[in-house]
Amino acid sequence: RPSRVAADGAQVLVSCMDGSVRIFHFAANGVGEMLLEPSEADGAGVLSHAKFATTCAWSPKGDWLASAGRDQNIHIYRWSHEGGGAKFEKTVQCSGAPEALVFVDCMGCLCLVASVRDEASLLYMALEVHLAQEPRMQTGQVVKVNMNEKGDQYVSFAVLD
Repeated sequence: RPSRVAADGAQVLVSCMDGSVRIFHFAANGVGEMLLEPSEADGAGVLSHAKFATTCAWSPKGDWLASAGRDQNIHIYRWSHEGGGAKFEKTVQCSGAPEALVFVDCMGCLCLVASVRDEASLLYMALEVHLAQEPRMQTGQVVKVNMNEKGDQYVSFAVLD
């Protein structure tokens, strides 16, 4: 999906056909203002994708956000609730175009899960370890989970968020 509403309901993350990703804040009166515009990789804003930005996602608590594009990249950021800014964390290069992103709590971690076109596996990227559980992944680790019961690489379906 090209847009997502933050957990607080006041911010909208939007992925655009020009490759940009923007964040808007909406006040109770419905008037919106742009909080974040595309910038260079200086950690002060959101990177544009080289091609069409296909999807984006907020984490459940609103501390993380991510965007994916036809340039086969996923950009991951931390979101500051106090300052209203995104800090660039990293880019993950995929083997194809990422089509769906979702943040989930699993394996003792907060993970970003991506579905990539023509891939039989989902990519689980560990972002934060939860101290309440014994983690089965380490921060920064990427695990591929094959969606086919027999483990083959044939893809006849697409996972959409």
